[in-house]
Amino acid sequence: MNEWCKLTNTEIEGLDRRLPVILPIGLIEAHGAHLETGFDAYSAGHFARRVCEETGAILLPTIPYGFADTTWEYPGTVGVKAETLGMMIGDILSLLCHHGFERVIVLSGHGGNGLGVGLGFQRAWEKYPDLKPAYWTYYGVGGVPMSHADETETSIAIAIGATVHLDRAIDFVMPKLWHEVSSRQAIAPQSGAVNGRPTLATREQGEAAAAKIIGVLVEKVAGIIADG
Repeated sequence: MNEWCKLTNTEIEGLDRRLPVILPIGLIEAHGAHLETGFDAYSAGHFARRVCEETGAILLPTIPYGFADTTWEYPGTVGVKAETLGMMIGDILSLLCHHGFERVIVLSGHGGNGLGVGLGFQRAWEKYPDLKPAYWTYYGVGGVPMSHADETETSIAIAIGATVHLDRAIDFVMPKLWHEVSSRQAIAPQSGAVNGRPTLATREQGEAAAAKIIGVLVEKVAGIIADG
């Protein structure tokens, strides 16, 4: 597998520049009492690795610290501002372009990262207008709808080997507001940021969801490679 951080500089120099580079990114954040805070990074890294194993795409190390948006006040959440993430993504993509790698997929386990990643694309485009970046959440592109720490996300966590304490799971459905909020804790301080019914999670459901996600992602990345 083409794993960037395990290759030497001469091995990287010899890589096909038509191959897409996949950059997994997550966020360290509260996922209730039942799911590890690092799951967004863990899951992004897991699916990115599987796709690279199947397609030959190039895997970069996972960025664990994403945009700490509405869960920032819950204990356990550690991330950065959208502007900070944008600067980091912009710098990474600029160096990839400098080395000749212009096809980059940022694969996220946290939906809120899109704002900062988009800023990063804009920053890199200023110097490298031929950059061809994409921002995907593995579940969105994979066609598996889910809410934060809900039944589906918890099922996937069980299936892919993350730390899950299902006996501690508590169901909570966030109220649907007409407006955006800066803090979920202000609305539901005891929820741990859960939005759904994780008590219903099963390994079988997670395995089915994970298989669907991997199948879709592999097909999309393989299509990009075949497109030349």
